[in-house]
Amino acid sequence: MQSAPLPCISIRRRALLAGAVLVPALLSAPVHAEPAPDDEAWKNVFSSFSTPLSKLVDGSAEESLSYRLAFDLPADNAGIDLGGGPSKSSTVQLGLKYVPLTSWFVNVNLFKFVQPDLQKPWNPDFAYSFGYDDWRPYTFSAQYSNNGGNRFNPDPSKKERRTDFLSGGLNVSFKFPLPKLLHPLLALDENDTVGCSVGMNLSPHYTDLATNSVQKNKKTLSLGCKYALPSNWYFNFSTTKYLTKTQQQPWDGDYTYGFGYFDWRPGSWSFQYNNYSGNRFPWSEKSPGTGRFKDGSFTVSTSGNLL
Repeated sequence: MQSAPLPCISIRRRALLAGAVLVPALLSAPVHAEPAPDDEAWKNVFSSFSTPLSKLVDGSAEESLSYRLAFDLPADNAGIDLGGGPSKSSTVQLGLKYVPLTSWFVNVNLFKFVQPDLQKPWNPDFAYSFGYDDWRPYTFSAQYSNNGGNRFNPDPSKKERRTDFLSGGLNVSFKFPLPKLLHPLLALDENDTVGCSVGMNLSPHYTDLATNSVQKNKKTLSLGCKYALPSNWYFNFSTTKYLTKTQQQPWDGDYTYGFGYFDWRPGSWSFQYNNYSGNRFPWSEKSPGTGRFKDGSFTVSTSGNLL
């Protein structure tokens, strides 16, 4: 089986807590310009989370193991370091993704900081995720991700931990194509494609800057879309609604965005820009040192299959 590409994971705690799980899912999923026929759509809906365990028993499961190598370069390594904000150091990243059954996965990403002194407590040595991610339109997905300050060798004197599972995030999402009637209005060419995803997100534990304490149950809703050209160039945009406004932190954006060239095929190269900083709409107050183009980062990556 040709495995789905590894999601591009930046070192952005904000992206996790505010539900940017949508972005990797949108990047890795093929995008459809027109909705599927009703019968196919309902078939996809009800086939979400299918688990053919019999295939594991008889050895016919189409398992896969893939890797992703990346170099991430912040657009600007100066500025304010907010708790939970973007890393100011360039990083070399290695990701491994194991798929035991179609759409079910376990993913681990390792980070090497080129400038170790710029690694903050919330910037991880490793990140991990697992769950069900179905690339097809009209399907549900659910996954857990932890991109917090995970450490291989935690220092108790600094209150570091190997990982804090409750500081991860839970996401349930639904993928759908742009309705056929809207395609001529929003697409510049009939061959361009637009795919979207809506999600619900929960972070059991999160850091509240105002009280300098750990609070519980940050809840958000998110909506993201990806506009793609046949040549693999794309632009994606995702908005986040905080169900309790006071839970939004300075590094938590009203929206995230990215663009570039993304090729999921094994052995290919991708070139991307992503901005997960504290972006704000004009009617919302922005924190200093956040929400600017230079608060994003550029990534060069390649991927391939090991199994």
